[in-house]
Amino acid sequence: MSESTAELQRARRRYKALVRERGSLASSGASDPVVEEEIRKLEEKYAELKPHSPPPLPGHCTATSAPVAPSATSEEVAKPSLTMAPSASPSTELHLTPSMPQPCAPTDELRVEAVDTDHQARAAQSRAGAQLPAKLGSHLVLFFLRLFNETHQKSLLGCWNCAAIVALSIVVAVLHCTVLDPSSTAGSLITPSFLCCLVHASNLASLYTQHRRRLSAPMLVVYVCLDAVPSLALDLVVYNLSLTLMGFYGLHPASFVC
Repeated sequence: MSESTAELQRARRRYKALVRERGSLASSGASDPVVEEEIRKLEEKYAELKPHSPPPLPGHCTATSAPVAPSATSEEVAKPSLTMAPSASPSTELHLTPSMPQPCAPTDELRVEAVDTDHQARAAQSRAGAQLPAKLGSHLVLFFLRLFNETHQKSLLGCWNCAAIVALSIVVAVLHCTVLDPSSTAGSLITPSFLCCLVHASNLASLYTQHRRRLSAPMLVVYVCLDAVPSLALDLVVYNLSLTLMGFYGLHPASFVC
């Protein structure tokens, strides 16, 4: 009698474990034929293991079994219900986990940031392209205004520089008629145009160093057009006029004498 009781207890513990396993599988929407077969064999072998009303299993339909003995009713019915309670949380987690968008959130944020950066870059390029013609137009207008202002300023060449250019032209004409041959190396270097350029370079250097005047592009354009070019023309006129006057007295450049 004791061996049959011990065997019944072992069968009861095995049956409880199988019922718990079946409940956990049913809560996750799965089933195991091996577990069902083993439960069926235990119920056929030990009739007292069959419950009166087995607890409903979600997503799984099972045939009702015969009533169980009164001694096992309260224990067998209560324990499966208790064992099924913790299995609700895994099913909840399994059902909720796929619907949660956390893994996709960083990718979506990166895409949004990339789109925003692209839009900002395009907007900056469009603004730069629209501002470039406006900047060029404003710079041109400012340049012409400064150019107009420089044309109405006092000449930067000065009377003393004009007198120096005229005197140097006469000196070069005398040298070419008396000492230097215009076709020689020294005569080709000492020319009225070269000395006139030296006078202009000295004048601009004195304006920058002594008068602390800024040499801007409009000022240089006006200086070249209204001061340098006319002074070069004056230099050549004075040089040729000096040669003509000295020719009346029988003095000609050395190359002409030969």
